[in-house]
Amino acid sequence: LILFAGLSGGVGTTCLAINYAFELEGATLLVDANESNPEIAQYLGIHRIENRIERISKELSITQGRNFSGSYSNYVVDIGNDLTSPLIGAADEIFLICRTSASALYKVKRNLITNATIVFNFAERSKMHQKWREQISKEFPRGRFARP
Repeated sequence: LILFAGLSGGVGTTCLAINYAFELEGATLLVDANESNPEIAQYLGIHRIENRIERISKELSITQGRNFSGSYSNYVVDIGNDLTSPLIGAADEIFLICRTSASALYKVKRNLITNATIVFNFAERSKMHQKWREQISKEFPRGRFARP
């Protein structure tokens, strides 16, 4: 069970969850459990997926809601910014997505989800982003920066 969560809305959890699910090998169920803003179906050009499973490709299917089951090798779940979701306790891997801001950095430092991989979603196009990269490097010395 792989979760994508955000510290706030609009940080890219849906986009990252979709791309991650497409890259996995084996039967994968992509679940949109973001109750406040479900967008996976919209991103994939599907009208509605409530209460059903829609097959996207040979190995990828999608559904919406918290009640999901089936026989899949992988479950990738977008929970949006619901950091109280019961799915957090059952997750094998958690990606916590956030923006680069002082408040986000503060929230990450005091984050109760200790087993999460923190993803700062920003582009390095300005001097300000360079400063954020330096600050994040100081706060998280074991962190790695990936370029698309």
